[in-house]
Amino acid sequence: MTSGDKGGSGIRSACVLTAAALFVAASALSCSGGSGEDADRLNVPARYREMVTGVPAGTAATVVGSGTEGVFVEGRTVRLSAFSMAQYETTWELWEEVRAWAGEQGYSIANRGTQGHGANGTGDESKGWTREQRQRRPVTDITWRDAVVWCNAYSELCGLEPVYYKADGVTVLRVSVNNGPANPSGIDTDADNTVMRRDKNGFRLPLESEWEFAARGGSPEAADWNFAYSGNDLAGIAWYDDNAYTSGSADYGVHPVGTNTGGVYAGANRLGLFDMSGNVAEWCWDWLNENGVTPATPPEGDGPGVFAHRVTRGGSWRNGASSCAVTDRNYCRPFSSGTYLGFRVAQTERDTAPPNTPPGYSKFRRRTT
Repeated sequence: MTSGDKGGSGIRSACVLTAAALFVAASALSCSGGSGEDADRLNVPARYREMVTGVPAGTAATVVGSGTEGVFVEGRTVRLSAFSMAQYETTWELWEEVRAWAGEQGYSIANRGTQGHGANGTGDESKGWTREQRQRRPVTDITWRDAVVWCNAYSELCGLEPVYYKADGVTVLRVSVNNGPANPSGIDTDADNTVMRRDKNGFRLPLESEWEFAARGGSPEAADWNFAYSGNDLAGIAWYDDNAYTSGSADYGVHPVGTNTGGVYAGANRLGLFDMSGNVAEWCWDWLNENGVTPATPPEGDGPGVFAHRVTRGGSWRNGASSCAVTDRNYCRPFSSGTYLGFRVAQTERDTAPPNTPPGYSKFRRRTT
């Protein structure tokens, strides 16, 4: 299936796409988890920078795998350290503000990105979409390389430590490039060879295992863990080909984040995360190589192997239902992009959480039940 097709099997050309609570008023802090005078420079509303706890600080989660789908497969036991994840996919508004700041600080992000999918459908002012709504669609048309460099800039802007470094583990990664591979594996740039330092407190891409854990609701004992989609009712929680891929419709294309209101948790999942199924597929940290997931695969994934693609999860507005499933895995070259592919950030939890903190706790909001 080419990138212009729709259907349950997903997009399978240069990039292959697939997968795939409620909150009270927020504090108006400038950067979730951030500090320092630079944090005050952000104008994006705090709501769209919200971080939600997947595994509380001071704890770990152990998942004993079963079945053959996703990353928690039979015979594999995964131990996840404390982490949080963005409640929403990274919006154009947030991306652009950080990207502009980054350029002034010596960063070089190769691609500016696209506001959603462009100007038609949900990007068309004449169809009733306001400027604010259009800017609160996820950023797309950015590569994996762009995303990790942007995460470093976002961290620094918020007074946090960058997570991604050059191969020496010391030099902060500040540059992404668009060049294709000079070798068959396609891992010939500083970004492709980056070292992820999880001892740092900044923003990063989620591990694939973190992404699936969060998408499935954060508790293997809960019924939600076995939902096919992140929030159960696909039509109520996801923008996908059945409700977002009709050309000429006002609902055509990428939607503002968090605008579905159906399912068990009013558009979100058990942890309060929105759009984990559909809208845009999301970059993860992991390489996807020719070996697939095995009982021996570490929590952060294997190396690039010969196949050398990065994992994407969640499906998009151009995909069918099966691509939006929480166990569906997909992949894309780290130098490729499209108007169906974005990301959300994660963060290693280092701060002390309140006693008896449940999954779904946010430093700035609490999920109601």
